[in-house]
Formats: sequence, C-alpha cells, structure tokens
Amino acid sequence: LLPLSPLLVVLEATGGFESVAAASLVAAGLPVAVVNPSRVRCFAQAMGKHAKTDAIDAAVIAHFADAVRP
Repeated sequence: LLPLSPLLVVLEATGGFESVAAASLVAAGLPVAVVNPSRVRCFAQAMGKHAKTDAIDAAVIAHFADAVRP
C-alpha cells in the first residue's frame, strides 16, 4: 500500500481480528482508523445499499471514511 500513498486506511472492527492488520499498517507508517461496523452498516442503509459483497463493502467503507473522517 505504501506506493499508493493512501490518506487513510479504514478497517472495520471484527472482534479483534483487525488488530494485527491495523498494527502492521501503522508499523509500516500508514495512517489507520478502525471503525465500528454498525456505524458503517447504518451509513450504507441510509445510502440504500443493502447488498453485501466485498466490492460493495469496500466502496461503502471508503465513502463512509470520506464523509465521516474517522
């Protein structure tokens, strides 16, 4: 991810499973935010997104991050 120079990498909290990924990203010097998945789900529902695929989830999380600035 470093060559992409992301402004922020956003992960949903998954009961602790995100911890290693978040710590590794921070150790690599990347900005990271771990967000509450229920807030992202409510955001998605407000946008009318009810389908669940990896691509849709990634787009919703990116839109959530842009709008909320976690």
